[in-house]
Amino acid sequence: MDPERKAELDSILRRLTTNQLKFVRARLSSPTDADAAREIGLVKGTVYAWWQKSPERKIEVQRAIQLLNLDGVAIAHEVNRRAVATAAEKIVELLDNPDALMRFRAATDILDRAGVKGPANVEVEAGSRLAELLKKAIAPWSQSEKAEEGEGKE
Repeated sequence: MDPERKAELDSILRRLTTNQLKFVRARLSSPTDADAAREIGLVKGTVYAWWQKSPERKIEVQRAIQLLNLDGVAIAHEVNRRAVATAAEKIVELLDNPDALMRFRAATDILDRAGVKGPANVEVEAGSRLAELLKKAIAPWSQSEKAEEGEGKE
């Protein structure tokens, strides 16, 4: 899609409500407005009420559908853009998860996305508190590896 059409489409999609955006997506594969409304769980009267309330919106939606028929990826980008804040909130919620590994993964993900990178290799002094904590943390995996090696020798 050329940049001018993409800018027009992006502008239209940003003005639509979430339900209207869903309707546009459904309308791409539905033969009628009523079918598209039904597909997303709306009654057809809702869509017709949008058109009555704002005839300009109907023209915008029809133009969006026309442009999306040329490039269906744009609507996926808009849906994803709108979900970013919700996704970020879910990751932050994981910081309070009872599972330490989940908390670690959430923290790492947040730091990585914020561009905070630690050193690739860290030297840990033998006998230090950190060395003891690391040893304790990897013990379950070390024991399972030893058990697997022992099974292979029999």
